[in-house]
Amino acid sequence: MQKILKKNLMLVFLLSLVWFGSYSVSATDFEDSIAGIGVITSDFSSIDGHIDLLVPLSDFENEINSNINPDFINNYPNYENFDYLYDTEWVSYFAFIEDAHCNSLPNQNVYEFATRKDEYLRLDQIKFIHVDSEGNTISVSDIYVVPNPLFFQDFNNIIYYNKVTADFNGDMSLNLDGVFVVVFLITLFIAVSLAGYRFIIAKIMKLKIITDGWGLLYYILIYALMLVVGFLLINQVSFIQRLVPNVGSLIIYAGLLSLFEIVLSYYLVFK
Repeated sequence: MQKILKKNLMLVFLLSLVWFGSYSVSATDFEDSIAGIGVITSDFSSIDGHIDLLVPLSDFENEINSNINPDFINNYPNYENFDYLYDTEWVSYFAFIEDAHCNSLPNQNVYEFATRKDEYLRLDQIKFIHVDSEGNTISVSDIYVVPNPLFFQDFNNIIYYNKVTADFNGDMSLNLDGVFVVVFLITLFIAVSLAGYRFIIAKIMKLKIITDGWGLLYYILIYALMLVVGFLLINQVSFIQRLVPNVGSLIIYAGLLSLFEIVLSYYLVFK
């Protein structure tokens, strides 16, 4: 029985490593570094002019600046030639929306919008526009709907622009967050491992187990709960984010959760 358990544990561990390896090469480091919602040229070549993000005026009625944002003017000094800035239905997110954070990196053929953490959650329907250096509109994309992923999800945040056909391509589809899946598999491996070894220790020390079969289920559930709570705290609570700015502090945080679990398991599983 113990040999079968060990083989299954090793299989789970190996599968998690294989999955992580395949995920790690599924996207380039360059694409992973793009913050918020990004647009890049499909062949990574430069374009004449720039790309901007448009949002419905009705979505930001109380967040419209009466003057064009200074950062937009710094990036595009000839902004007075841009006719699209005078549209009354779809407005430039970078130019007019309060607290809009965007990066224009034409030398790298990258345009980033809503770059602050979770800033993209302000967005619902959006469009992209390519404007040449003279202010002429070259292309306007179809409407995209920005998803609101759950804590275990991610979405495709990169749109590719083909300057030859003047088309924007991308689906912003939701998918499982690769990091979450890997951490979940490793967490499951640890949970099952600790369950097995602690039951062995309990038998050696002749501790009475409350209910046969309950222990393994307990460990899986408690570690899954710790994983979910941990992800929510790290991603949503600013105080926790300040506590875990690096790997070292994250290990301490995980250690405290593990200590809590050890104490809880003693009272719930053994007596």
